[in-house]
Amino acid sequence: MEQIVVTKRGRWKRGHWSQRVLSLCPILGVAALSHKAQTDEHDRKCLHVTSMQMWPRYNEAHIREDATSMEAKLTLRVKGMAVLLGERVVTRADGPQVVYRYTQRDASEDQRAWMLRFSTFADLEKAVRLFQAFRPLSHPKTLTGTSPSPAQTSKEEAAVAFALENADTPAAACAEGRNDGDPLDDELVMAGVMSSSVVEGDVESDLASIRSQWEQFHHTGLALA
Repeated sequence: MEQIVVTKRGRWKRGHWSQRVLSLCPILGVAALSHKAQTDEHDRKCLHVTSMQMWPRYNEAHIREDATSMEAKLTLRVKGMAVLLGERVVTRADGPQVVYRYTQRDASEDQRAWMLRFSTFADLEKAVRLFQAFRPLSHPKTLTGTSPSPAQTSKEEAAVAFALENADTPAAACAEGRNDGDPLDDELVMAGVMSSSVVEGDVESDLASIRSQWEQFHHTGLALA
């Protein structure tokens, strides 16, 4: 997974922001947050993204800052289903051990929304580009708590799983495993059940507007609050 340091708005205290590590993997459609000192936490709880809004698309009521501030413009609202990531290890007689990753619904909560703030425009744009590669679930109700059996796994899924396990980097794993044309099992939420985009609005226009204002802000030598 690609990782970016962000700050997250408190769930109950909207004026409180705390540092987190945001991990993103388009092939799984998954975003994860963890404390900076515990980056393995994303293996236990994460979000299956259904929509992402950047400034000025999200409702300004979600933040306390001035909606025209640079802080507001470097903020994203990410919504989705709380899920857990699971793994199933399969050893094939004619090949190497393969690790299949799948998502399970988190019984503690179905829907969740995160307000995420970035420290630079470059980090914001990197995240937006990764979210552009996400696709919303066509059949979210098919996420179950049952791990897939080897019999449920097609040759295409094996290729995806092998790429995830054996690529040199997390980014390469996402790139190698991506194949929008392959039919995938509903419980292996990787690409086949995805459609359209999770990013709302005119991405290029919104990014251009934020970039222009970031350059002006950065030129003045001001610092984010």
